[in-house]
Order: sequence, then structure tokens, then C-alpha cells
Amino acid sequence: MSTRELIVILLAMALLWVQPEKVFAMAATIAAPEIPVEDKQQLTILTLKWDPKWNRFEQADLSWSLDDDGQWTADLPPGGYQVEIHGEVLGEKAFFRSPRWLVTTAAVDWVLELQPLRIELENQSEPLGIRHLKLRSFATTGEVSIHEGEPIGSVRLYTTTETQLDVTLIGENHDTIALGHVKIMPTHSRIRGARDGETFAAITTISTSGRYWYRRPVSLAEGNPPIASATLNLAHPRGELNVNFREGLHLVTNRPTFHMSYELNAESGRKLISRKCLVSVKDLEEFQLGGPLQVSAFAKILTRLPSTQEYRVGGILNDPSGIEIDKGRSDIHWSETFTMRGNQPLPKNPPDEINLGLLGNPLETVKLAASWEWASKHEELVTPAEFVKFRSANFQLDAPAGWRDRAAIYLHQLEHCRAVLKVTTGRKGPNTTQIRWRLNTHNAKAQVGGKQSWMSMPLNGLYEAVDPFGRPWFMVHEMLHTFNYNHGKPMTEQVNIGRKELGLTRWRIPEDLYHSEDVHISVIPTNLN
Repeated sequence: MSTRELIVILLAMALLWVQPEKVFAMAATIAAPEIPVEDKQQLTILTLKWDPKWNRFEQADLSWSLDDDGQWTADLPPGGYQVEIHGEVLGEKAFFRSPRWLVTTAAVDWVLELQPLRIELENQSEPLGIRHLKLRSFATTGEVSIHEGEPIGSVRLYTTTETQLDVTLIGENHDTIALGHVKIMPTHSRIRGARDGETFAAITTISTSGRYWYRRPVSLAEGNPPIASATLNLAHPRGELNVNFREGLHLVTNRPTFHMSYELNAESGRKLISRKCLVSVKDLEEFQLGGPLQVSAFAKILTRLPSTQEYRVGGILNDPSGIEIDKGRSDIHWSETFTMRGNQPLPKNPPDEINLGLLGNPLETVKLAASWEWASKHEELVTPAEFVKFRSANFQLDAPAGWRDRAAIYLHQLEHCRAVLKVTTGRKGPNTTQIRWRLNTHNAKAQVGGKQSWMSMPLNGLYEAVDPFGRPWFMVHEMLHTFNYNHGKPMTEQVNIGRKELGLTRWRIPEDLYHSEDVHISVIPTNLN
């Protein structure tokens, strides 16, 4: 055998060696004999496949088709799967989830059996009309709406006994509005006594009176003008609740925190609107709206890299509880004028060396003349105050005292980002990170590694802090530096992963909010009616 022939044989063997093993897809069938074919054609099917890298299910790009027998069929490559089906069946909303399947070398079959379900809501043994009920979907950032609109006594749908329902719901009666999250699992073990051939409806009663629910009054603070109407807005990661104020109203919830704002409309036509703030329900005695307003100011010189110095000033208006008022959206005749010594106007930004010298320490050289009209007309001359330090478990930042809510939201964003990056990177990250401010809007910096670190971030992130689950510009990138990442391909990959996970995690409700004692399931041998 010649050398040339040997080389050819060896190359052929090498090609055979690296030839990938052929992957065979297995047939999967979903039979639903109780669902008419015309309904099946309108239903939405989502398929999830197990991702061993992330140790969770991820949405898969797979399609299902109806065969001549009215069964859904698909070819599934080996792996773990779960399917969600939702839409309308027999004139009612429907939401189904399959058991988890392990597809190996055998076909998979699932027979979908309809389970009628009726959901009712109560507080202190009194019924609440349900005005909002949504189910968490497999979709990346989605919920399936079962009811949205005028309060109704109960919500009906079709599901299966394999399906766990992750529910967000809002209900109300004459003196109570309730918002909460529960999980419902109408399993075979809970639907006892069913006889073969008889249809049982599961009646689910959700109680909002247990030890895990907070009940707080909603009131108008003293010091408001006569109020024609008032609205409290409570936002959470899956939506929001607008509460129209009325005397004697109580809010009931099992959520520990809300993103809150309010609007007061005075009989005079004036309007007071708060900025959004992060509130801890357990630390509140009541939701109190409005009141006498308090003014403060800040004045600070900061750097715009590489070396330009500029000043920032601002007037701040807060209600008695410290919630910041949105001066731009409110109709209170707000006016603010900043001046220097001798009633001279402030120089244009960026100031030259002479004007920078005249500014000196702006806490000593700058004054604010502010006026507004709410319950009555006010005029005040205010000296700016120093930034104060705000802390969370792992971060520190400096901000005006009147920006307590913006600081709390920004710190929440930081902690949320840190928690995500600890999971996605597998690294602990620093124990404490100091946030430093810069005026650049498209430039940031951070220390690489270390148990105690710093991040130099655009001040715009604090100005624009409204969403506790948002992510200010550069936050993921700069925080990865503190997790000991340098620029390069691994860091770029982690930036993309981190940003994706931040969007997903805002939809996840902490498991400690769900308590089985809030949900009681009974059965009656009947249909949904």
C-alpha cells in the first residue's frame, strides 16, 4: 500500500469518526376528544424544552398540526418538554398544561381531559367581585387574560387536573379592594369522590383574610384643599391597580411592596400628582394621600469626563410622608428661580473658570426662590442641602434627601441586577459597591473585582429612576466589571445574558407569596353553570 493510499484511508476514517450521530425525532400526540375541532383550530400552543445549561424550560420553536382524527401531532427531538394550550373552548376561556415529558426512543401521548373550574374571591367571609384575573403564561413575558372589566361574582374556565394555575387577581366590594397572587392546583387528589362518567366542577374560593395578607386603610391627609376625586395607583411586576378613593376604603394585598403614585383633583381645579415611589406595605399604617407640601433644594458641581465641571440644581417638593411630588405634571402653579449672591443669575453651563470660582461651594452661594399653590399659596426662600447617603444590602449612593424615592428605586434596580448576575455568572460579586455620579450619559466606569468596589454611573439614571425593575444605561455592563470581568467575548456574552434575565425575572413572583391555606377547593357534580 502506497503512502498516498494510506493517507486517503486515514482521512476517510477521520471523517467517519467525526460524523455526528443522527438525531431521530419522536412522534407526540395530544388527544382532546371533548374539544370540538373548530375550537382546536383557534387555540394557541406553546412548547417548552428543557435547557440543561440553565436548568429550566425555555420556549421552543416547534409547531403542532391537527391530523384527520382531530389530534394535535408534532415531531419532537429527544429532550424534556412541556406544552401549554390556551384560548376558548365551548364558549369559555381555557388554559391547559401538559405533564412534563421525557422524549427518548418512544412516542409520547397525552389525553387532555377537561376540568371545569370556577374561581371565587372573598374577604372576611364577604364576597368580592372579580374585576381582573390573569394566569402566568409560558410566554417569555406574558399572562393570559381570563377576565378584565366590570366586577363579576365568579370567573369560569376550563383547565385540567395536571395544570397548576399561577393567578394574579383583583377584586372589590363596597369597602375593600384586594390584589394578590395565588396558585391553584385542581389535582385528582383534591377532587375527591368523583364517580366514573360524571363531570365535576371544581369550586375554588380564594380568601384574602389570612395571616399573609395586609389590610390597610386609604385616606386623605389633613391639609389638602377640598378634594373632588382621588386615585391611588399601585404598580407591580405583572401590572397595576388603580384605586378610586372613597371614604372607608381599605386595600388588601399579599404583596409586600408596590410601586405607588397618586393623583388628587381639588374642587378648585388644581391637581396634585406624585412621582412613583417604592413602598413597603408592612411598614405602612395606611395609604395617606397629599397634605401640606414641603420644599427643599440641591446644588452640586459634578464632572463631565474627561475634565469639564458643570453644576446641577433642582427644587424638590414632598408631601408629609416624604413622597416626591411630580411638579411638571401637577397643576399647582409651581415656580422656581435659582440665584447667586447679590441676586445674580446662575452662569450658563459649563461655567468658565471665573464663574466656577464665583460659584465656589454652591451650598453657600446659591438660593432657591420657590412658590406653589395647593391648599393655599406659599412662597419660600430655600438654601440647598448636601447630598445624603442611601444604602441597601450591597450598595451605597449619595442623593438629595428629597429624592428618597428615586434613591430607593435605583438601589432596588442595583440589587435586582446583582441577584441576576450572581446566578448567570456563578460568581459572588462584591459585598459593597459605592455608586459615584458623573454627568456623561454614554460613558461609565467601574472597578474590576474586589470585595468592596465602586461604579461611576450617569446621573441621568437617578433623574429617571421610576421603575424598580428597570435597568439604567450601562448598569449590567459596569456591574459585571465588579464581578471581575474585563472587556472581551466572555463579558459580552454575560451582558447579553444578564439583560435577557433581567427582563424575565421581573415576571417571577417570590414563592413565599404563595400559601395553600389561602385556597380552598370543593367539588360539585355539575358543569360550570
